[in-house]
Amino acid sequence: MINKFYTLSTILLSSLIIAGTTISAQGITTSKLANYKIGSPISIPELKLSKNTYVSDYKYVDITGDNIKDNVILTGTKTNKADIYFENLNIIVQNGKTKKFIKSSLGKDSAGYQPTIFLGDFNGDKKPDIFIKMPTGGSGGFTDYSIIKLKGNNLSVLWDSKKNDGEIDLIGKFEDNFMVSLSSKKLNKTFEIDLSANKVQYIDSNIYDKDGKLKENIEPWMGGLGELTPIDTDKNGTYELIASQRIVGTCNADTLGYLQSRWKWDGKNIKLDVDKVSIKHIFTQTEADVNGDGIKEFISLTGTSDLSLSGLYVENISIDVYDSKTNKVKQVPVSKNNSGYTPTLFVADLNNDKAEELLISIPSGGSGGMKSYSLISLKDNKVINLFDTEKFSYGLEYDVQFKDGFKVDVNVKDSNKTYSLDISSTKDAYINLNVYNSDGKLMENASGMRNPLSNVEVKAVDGKYQLISSQRVIGTSNAETLGYVQGTWDIQQDGIKLVNVEVVNP
Repeated sequence: MINKFYTLSTILLSSLIIAGTTISAQGITTSKLANYKIGSPISIPELKLSKNTYVSDYKYVDITGDNIKDNVILTGTKTNKADIYFENLNIIVQNGKTKKFIKSSLGKDSAGYQPTIFLGDFNGDKKPDIFIKMPTGGSGGFTDYSIIKLKGNNLSVLWDSKKNDGEIDLIGKFEDNFMVSLSSKKLNKTFEIDLSANKVQYIDSNIYDKDGKLKENIEPWMGGLGELTPIDTDKNGTYELIASQRIVGTCNADTLGYLQSRWKWDGKNIKLDVDKVSIKHIFTQTEADVNGDGIKEFISLTGTSDLSLSGLYVENISIDVYDSKTNKVKQVPVSKNNSGYTPTLFVADLNNDKAEELLISIPSGGSGGMKSYSLISLKDNKVINLFDTEKFSYGLEYDVQFKDGFKVDVNVKDSNKTYSLDISSTKDAYINLNVYNSDGKLMENASGMRNPLSNVEVKAVDGKYQLISSQRVIGTSNAETLGYVQGTWDIQQDGIKLVNVEVVNP
């Protein structure tokens, strides 16, 4: 199945290939500690660098632990100065105290687009190590990674992606009802991915029939370690690696989700932390001009779940926006709570500001069918919540009071009006409960209950959009739905406005 909406995933997170692990070092002394500029050619006669060698990245920091700053330079060769692709990558460290150079090759096949370095302590020795990121391109946006440590006058590999990208042995299969089951002996876990959000594409591709019956056997697969992010997760001064591995379905363009893992120093090596593995689900992917610049961005609605928990409950629900102009990804949390079951996304220019807004619905579970809602604007790349998620999802406030004649009064505080519901069609049940006598006279003072929002729809009226919210009017028990309180909201550029309230029968 080929779907252009899946291309965001292949751009954001992808497989890894290490360029090489051979480290060769030589020490040479110079009398001057120079400054180096990223993108400029570099010539150090003592090192006999190629004439077409350029600085890809540069840091000026104490890496030796003697409280004197050192030069840490990532270099590579390229044909023209304007090129962004570097080959034959080397790490050069110049000791700030001794002025001595150490040059280390990252391998004869090492290369990447604008490779970068990050300095941080990955092995707990209180000295920075060199984390190297080497984007190698291709349709999958592949990236190589390596961590180099300095000890004395020697540089050596502390960790690399080639050695570790097959650590997790994930296997699985497509199943009926638009589900994928996955398992890993390494993790001792079994979990599922819900495909129902994209079932139309799977039906059109003849993978499933319209009833969710699988028409062919498909085994998903997982790519190598994807985007690696150094983060000191436990705040002890030593960095861990947060990695993502893409889970692929029917073809390379069909991204089912991401397996997210943590790698940390165990005293001897950087190892996979099997207790810190989760899955990032992709519920919806689409294209929309959300910032109003006339160019559509790639949009994903995602959430993560802990593999130790069963079911489809997810946390950290967010909108991932990939801007093709800047090649940057912005992650926008949808609410303070950010958790629930299988969220959905509606995208349109709801307030006529020439940018498309994002309406997110998150079922919270329970017999009442309650949901929370968020409405987010990203106009001009500014994140604006057009209503308070918690307050709006709580719904309109109202009291429910039974009246003689099989009537129910619903007093809605937000409109300052009382509405009447006729419940005579269910009078026998209330007579049997001794709430009414057969003549419709109340036998006791009875009141009902309100319910938070259970549904919100988008309605187009006279060239503009409105939100129609709905809440159950509950009788003497949660099973009794007497009617619905419906609110109509105008969507404005800075928020929403309640313009009408109705109370309707079921």
